[in-house]
Amino acid sequence: MNKRTTTALLTMLVLAASAGVQAKEKKINIKENTSGLPAALSDSIAQTSVSMGVKEPLTISRSGDNAVVSGSTSTSCRIKLSQGANPNIMGISCK
Repeated sequence: MNKRTTTALLTMLVLAASAGVQAKEKKINIKENTSGLPAALSDSIAQTSVSMGVKEPLTISRSGDNAVVSGSTSTSCRIKLSQGANPNIMGISCK
């Protein structure tokens, strides 16, 4: 590769990386959260649900070992959580 091609590729990579950082900084609009989950986990669940098609504003609730996320459309996600004081996402199903 010549110097110009290398510079162009590096520029594209930097721009793509900065766009990804900006996308992650967007705060998800959560209308109601009655899940009782830690804030970081609720944010992760919200991000995941939005990426799976749930539209904002979101409502997050908990039913047993599952968190349920719904939004302004009929799409909702059921997130399977692990047991314990610090639950983790074990699986996700969206319809």
